[in-house]
Amino acid sequence: MPETAPPAPHPYHLVLPSVQTMLQDLGELLPPHPQANLARAGLLLEQIRQALETLRLRAPSRLAQSMAATLKRPVPDASSAIKAVQLLRLARSDLRHHLAQLLHSPEDAPALSGQALFDTYRALERLTGQDSAHPIDLWYPQGQASLASLPPELAPPASAQGQAQGSVEQLRQH
Repeated sequence: MPETAPPAPHPYHLVLPSVQTMLQDLGELLPPHPQANLARAGLLLEQIRQALETLRLRAPSRLAQSMAATLKRPVPDASSAIKAVQLLRLARSDLRHHLAQLLHSPEDAPALSGQALFDTYRALERLTGQDSAHPIDLWYPQGQASLASLPPELAPPASAQGQAQGSVEQLRQH
């Protein structure tokens, strides 16, 4: 009987454990940890963002990007610094939880909406002075996640996809 090769692991299983480890390390780079180092934390967040972008995980990637922007923003006073660190720790926790769900059930990725990260994303964007956070920021570009996961018989015709993309672009501009 010929041997069959084991199925290839899902890309999430190859990358997300490392991302989870990086997120764990991030906790040690944020105040009030005695070895806090915001510059290293920013570099780590950029690595996390790149890894998530490679996996086409738009919402987690945007959250990591927003976390890095928060680190770069000057804080006017101690109270604002404390709020920023608390929010970064919350975002880290939310991101770890979301990625754990993806790692546990990668086949359910299209159903695991990144919108669960929106409240934290919006708070970080507001903290950096942006008041334009919108749920569409966390969607996959060009509807890749939802359309790619549909069986061919349920996929909309190309003309409808183009029309939907035009509507999405209009939403992004507002």
